[in-house]
Amino acid sequence: MIPTMVFVTFLVFSIVRFIPGNVVDNMIGMMQSGGGLGPGMDVEEIRREIEKRLGLDKPFYIQYCLWMSGVLRGDFGGSLYTGLSVTEKLLAFLPVSLECGLLALLISLSIALPVGIISGMRPDTMTDNLLRSISILFICVPNFWIGTMIVVFPAVWFYWSPQLIYIPFLKDPWGNLSLILLPAFILGMELSGMTMRFTRNMMLEVLHQDYIRTAWAKGLRERVVIFGHVLKNSLIPVATLVGLQLPVLVGAAIVVEMIFNLPGLGKLMINAIEIRDYPIISAINVVMAVIVLLSNLLVDISYAWLDPRIRYQ
Repeated sequence: MIPTMVFVTFLVFSIVRFIPGNVVDNMIGMMQSGGGLGPGMDVEEIRREIEKRLGLDKPFYIQYCLWMSGVLRGDFGGSLYTGLSVTEKLLAFLPVSLECGLLALLISLSIALPVGIISGMRPDTMTDNLLRSISILFICVPNFWIGTMIVVFPAVWFYWSPQLIYIPFLKDPWGNLSLILLPAFILGMELSGMTMRFTRNMMLEVLHQDYIRTAWAKGLRERVVIFGHVLKNSLIPVATLVGLQLPVLVGAAIVVEMIFNLPGLGKLMINAIEIRDYPIISAINVVMAVIVLLSNLLVDISYAWLDPRIRYQ
């Protein structure tokens, strides 16, 4: 994880500076449009002053080393525009994204695992065909389209639209969940399609193993065979899939947060990209990378619980 994280920080710090449109050009453009620049003022001199104030006049590797020294202390620097602490901004916006993402993951597993188990236990039946069709539908329909339709169509037809004003959980738990639940369900629905199909396929594979036939021959009840022998061994590849879905969840959450006006990392990221606020863009990408790496670590550790043959020294 450590060398991967170092590589991610270097990649993020480098790529954001190749985004078309320079932050200094944006600031000068804002000053010109706001009347802050007079006709006799030297634009190039102002550009050099801004670059020096922001530390952008230093060589790239020095900028990276200075930024990394702060990241190692938990300090992502300050916004190029406001000077406010980026770390404080992350702490304000991160809980919203975590709440939405974890709820989406919980909804995804709550749908996918029972449906996948039922479909795997009754292969090629009408129930199996219906559930497989639903899973394909969940995979194919884009989450941003569903979110847009939920916001637009009820407002046109029934003069009703979902609440788009965020309420903190501690202030009003029910009001908070009524807003978060809908985008979380949209995200979880998309993730559940692939997971339920994968669970079904792994159930079918494990059901044809010799030790499962032995369990049936011993006269064990169906519930004991399915939940005691089949399910646990089927979940190892499923756990891997769930870990690989987290980057997809993070990316999809950015779009959904914009649709439902959630003050999460997605909205903060879009706003930072628009004005080329490099410290905020870099910090959000680093936080997302840490979340993905930690989730993959938890998936690896879960293998030892799911499969008794695996032991980590």
